[in-house]
Amino acid sequence: MRAPGAAPGLFALESPMDEMAEVVGIDPLEFRKLNASTRDESKDMP
Repeated sequence: MRAPGAAPGLFALESPMDEMAEVVGIDPLEFRKLNASTRDESKDMP
């Protein structure tokens, strides 16, 4: 997170995740766990 651009980039992705969790009515961390990918779709690998 110390590299230039990392913090604004993460903020841009994490803020909507918090907002979506609030709309759905669940904890933001639980929302992230439910939507976490277990595969790398670009390489079709776990």
